[in-house]
Parts: sequence; C-alpha cells; structure tokens
Amino acid sequence: MHMFRLKPGPSFARLLTVFLLLLPVPAVAIECYQCHGSSDTADYRPVDAPYRNISSGGFQGNHRSHMSGPASAAACTKCHPGAVGYGSSHRNSLIELSPNINSSLLAAVYRNGSTVFPQRAIPQLGSCTNVNCHFERQTPIWGSQPFTAPGSCSQCHGAPPQGGASGLIGSHTTHNNYYGGIDKCRLCHADNLGALAPFAHATSAGRRPLIVTPHNPAGVPGGTYAGPLDDYLPSSPAKQFGSCSMVYCHSTVQSGSDGTGPPVYGTPTWGAATGCKGCHAEIDDHGGVAADGERWIATGNHRTHNAYRFDTYGSVIVKCTMCHSWTLGPLGGGCGGRCHTDNQKLYANHANGKVDVVFKPEFTVGSYSGSGIPRSGFGNCSNTYCHSNGSSVATGSIPANTTVRWGSPTLACNGCHGYPPAYANGSPKANKHGNHSFGCNVCHSATTSDGATIIAPGGYYGIENHVDKAYTVVAGGGASFTYAFATTGGSCTSISCHQGGNASWGSSTSHAAELGTGVILMGLDNSDHGTGFGIEENCSLCHYASLAAQHANNCALCHAGANLAGPLIGSWNRTCQQGACHPSFHTEMTGDHNGIYWDSSSSCALCHDTSGGDFPGPGDNCLRCHNPSLTAAAVGDHLPPTTVTDALALYVGPGVIHLTATDAGATPCSSTLPTMP
Repeated sequence: MHMFRLKPGPSFARLLTVFLLLLPVPAVAIECYQCHGSSDTADYRPVDAPYRNISSGGFQGNHRSHMSGPASAAACTKCHPGAVGYGSSHRNSLIELSPNINSSLLAAVYRNGSTVFPQRAIPQLGSCTNVNCHFERQTPIWGSQPFTAPGSCSQCHGAPPQGGASGLIGSHTTHNNYYGGIDKCRLCHADNLGALAPFAHATSAGRRPLIVTPHNPAGVPGGTYAGPLDDYLPSSPAKQFGSCSMVYCHSTVQSGSDGTGPPVYGTPTWGAATGCKGCHAEIDDHGGVAADGERWIATGNHRTHNAYRFDTYGSVIVKCTMCHSWTLGPLGGGCGGRCHTDNQKLYANHANGKVDVVFKPEFTVGSYSGSGIPRSGFGNCSNTYCHSNGSSVATGSIPANTTVRWGSPTLACNGCHGYPPAYANGSPKANKHGNHSFGCNVCHSATTSDGATIIAPGGYYGIENHVDKAYTVVAGGGASFTYAFATTGGSCTSISCHQGGNASWGSSTSHAAELGTGVILMGLDNSDHGTGFGIEENCSLCHYASLAAQHANNCALCHAGANLAGPLIGSWNRTCQQGACHPSFHTEMTGDHNGIYWDSSSSCALCHDTSGGDFPGPGDNCLRCHNPSLTAAAVGDHLPPTTVTDALALYVGPGVIHLTATDAGATPCSSTLPTMP
C-alpha cells in the first residue's frame, strides 16, 4: 500500500483557509459602547463632541451630562424607549425618542414632538419642552455647552427657585435675602453643589419627594418640615406648602429674665409672609403676635425700651435699630431710613446665630459687654445717651451716664440724670434745675403729669417726650410760659413765675430789692429801760439789698414745694417796703419794730437772751437777722460789736460805768452811763 504525503505549498494554505472559514463560529453580541460609547471603560454613554468625530466616535449632544457613568442600556430608556433590548438591527439610520421624556408629568417631547427622525451627517438639533428634569421649562438646544455649577442652577428652577412659569415661589426669595448664594441651599436641602455630579438630582425631579432638612446658620441640623413634598413642579395640581417647626431662624433665640433660657419656636408656613412677628416681635406694620405669644420681645428690658419712641424726626420708628443698627448712616424717615438703608448688612446681621448689638450713633457712642452668643447671659450697656444726664443734646458727647446691666430692674429718675438733674451750670451745659426744684411737671408737663412718673405711651409709637434728644419744655402745674428750644438750654418768655418776665436757661435772675430809706425806732421809752433808750437806725442796719444773701441763699424759703414763685410774690413790687413776702410788717418805717418787738413783756426775748442779769444784752436771738455763718463778702458786716465795760459787780452810792464798743475793726466808740443810786 502506498501512502501519499501532501507537500505544503501555497495551494495548501489557501485550501486550509477556506476550510477554516467554513467551520461554524459562535456569534458574539456587539455592545452599545463599541459604537457610540467608550470601549476602554465600558461606558455606555455616547461621547459628546462638537462635531462627528470618527476617531473618538463622538457626536453632538449632551449625553454624558445627562447620565452618570458608566451607565447602562437601561439608563438610555428615559429618552430612547426599548434601548435596553437594542441589537445590531436598530442601526436603521433612524433616531427614536420617547413620546414623554423621563416619564414627565406633562408630555415632554423633543423637537416639537417628532419621535422618530433620520440620522444625518449634519444633524438638525433641537430642544425639549415640558421635561421634568428641567423643571418643565424649555431646555437649551441639544449639544449646547454643558451646565456648570453653580452658574447654571438658575436654568431649571431659578437660583433661588422661582417656581417655574406657572409655579409658586414660596419663601425662597425671602430666605435668600438672609442666606444668599447657591451654597446656602444646603441649609434646607441636600448639598448637591458639593456632589460629584451637581445636576444628577434633576434626573429624578417630579418622581421623588423633595429633600427638606432644616439647619441652623452654622449648618447644624435642627427642626423639621411638615407638609407635601411631591407637588413641587409647576404642573403639580395642588402645590400645597407645609410649615417648619423647632427651627432656629423662627425662634426667640433665647428666653428668661437673664437670657439663658431655651428659645420659643414659631411654626411659620412656607410661602406665607410672617414679618417680624413670625419670630420675636411686632414692629410697625409688620404686626402680629410673636413666637412666644408676646407682642414684644419679653427677654431682658425689651418691653421697657420698646415703650419709648426714640425718635426726634417725627417719622415712623423701627425701634430695633437703636440697639441693633444695620447701618451707621443717619436716621431717616420710614422703613428705608431705619431698617432697609443697607439691606445687605441687615440680612447679614439677622438670623445669623448671634445677638449683634450695634448702637445708633445719633443716640449713643456706647458699647455692650455681652458676648452676643445666644443663651450666654446678658452684659452691660455703657456710655449710652439713653442713660445719661441728657446734656449730650448740647455737646454731642456723653459726660455722665449709668452703666446698667441689660435685664436689670427699671431705673428711677435719679438713675440717669438726677432728680432734678444736678450737673453744674455750664458744665457742660446750662443748668438751673436746682433753682426750680418744685416738680418736673411744672416745666415738663408733656413728659410727666405728677413730677415723679413718665407719662405712659398713648399709642403704638410709645413715649415721645422722653429720651428723645429734646428738652420738651411745656408749662404745667399752674405755671405758664412760652419756651423756645435751643440745644444750650433755650429761653422762656412771659413766665408767670418771674412776674411775666423773660429768662434764658442758665442765666441768673436778679434778686435785688429796694430798701426803704430813713430810720426805724428800734427801742421804746418805758419803765423797764429808762428814759431815752429808744434807738433809731436805718433799714440797712439789718437788711441787705440782695434777697439771696438776706435769706442765707436758701431759695426754698420762697420757692419750695407748693410755694411757687408766681403765686407767692405775685403782688411784689420789688421792694421790701410792702408786698406778699412780709405783709404783716414793714408797712411803716418808724413804727414797725415798735409794734412788733415791744407789744408785750414776753417779746423781750426777741432781742435779749434769758441768761440772767439786769441787762443780758443781745444774745442768741441776734441770729434772727445776723447769721454768723454768712461771709462778710456776701452780706457785709453781720457780726455784733464787741463791748468792753468797767462796770463793777456792786456799787455803793453813785458811780460811773464806761462802755467801749468795737465793731469789725472800726474805730472804737465809747459811752458813759451813770449808775443808779
């Protein structure tokens, strides 16, 4: 038997190749990413490119910004129905799109509703309408520049959210005032800005509840939101808002008389305007009841201070700005001049986790010692106009003030400016309160009706005529005058207390009187004194032309209590001869001392003491007219003369007594008296 061996050669190789090709080969499916994805990473997402790039397989579109990698065929079904079952047969030169992209609440379509259109080398790109992941807005042209965070957040729902074409804004705009910026969304929502794919949350819009997790300004979670969370798209039928509770931003921040108690929380409804009342106070037209049920903030001394107007401009006051000033600019009228002059500072210093105390410069240059940390306790206010002697109206400085702890009991009148104000005249401003100490209501009847308590506020704006940077001088208490204001003290005209005269505050009023002329009989011939004892002297021996000196500068003798100067000396003719001051004597120059001092035997004590002896002489009762406590410079010579005598204790028979009197260093005078047998 012969065996044949095939010799290898070209023909053999060709036969072997044909043979191998004819053998059955297992079929292998082509994956999506092998045509329009990334084979090296097995990423199903089509490559986005500005043109048809045959090297990368990319073409115009935004597939990669709409899906998270590496994705899968199932992810494509949101826009391309049936994509999960696609095989090579789908390569039919047609592009098929869902009649409702992403299962939107409204029918969301691409290019005005064409669901199947030819694939072209130069595609005719369009946009989507009503798609839920773009908050039912019309999208940018497919293939436009991808969105970037945070700049593109407003492309869908606004930044802050605006509710869409027919949606509701809620309270986003208001909250954005206080917590502005895209990064502050995390105070209530998930932190999408910090996510690897910031816009991935949009792919589930309308098909899942909102994520609402309140935080305080420091980013610490706190509080809850109760209400529907699945009706936020513009086409949602109900669009009902819920409410927040236990949220710092809507609380009293702290409570208690010392500010260390826990806050009381309000429950504001999202989308409803609450104004100041929603948290802690009723202000102007932002009225209502606060979170703790009070009309005003109840902690510390808020109620006491809110009883005042603090307003010299006659406009509506937003009182909080006196101590919580958002701007140090001048006060102006209305909300724009009080709260909203500088909104950025207002919002930055409000609901920020601190108690910011900044005094308005028109009323104080003071400071507050508290830390500003809620519930840390109160501090002290110092160098404030509101607790000063009031003289800063004239000087612009605060020379004297009371440092008082916030939350302390209400101060009495003398807790701030004295009762009456007691600073020296001209230091730093005019002051004559001490000379007018007959009750504050006589000159400040619009501030106090009884001279002891401040008139309660008659309306919402509070006490207008106290701590108002004005003197508010209005006659009362039986007095009458017309006052002209000036920061230095002002002046009064037609003053009933001054006999209808005029006076400038701080000036000295003339208290000079006209003394009578001639002599007055100081003694009387009678059996007790012997013949010729009568003494005639001029009025000036005992009286001075200066009434102040004559009365030892004791103004209260004429001007105290109910003895107002006007009624007391209304008929005074500016002399001591007659009038209301001494109506019972001084009507006759030569007889008054006779009738008054010698009308009975008991009246001897008016001029003589009772120490004994035949002639006790002038004793303690000289002080009725001659007060040794007064200085000679003020009243002239007021001391009695010094008398020296050579009188013996006992005489037998006639004798002679020599008297020598020396008065204030004058030349001594002498007299010789015969003794009695």
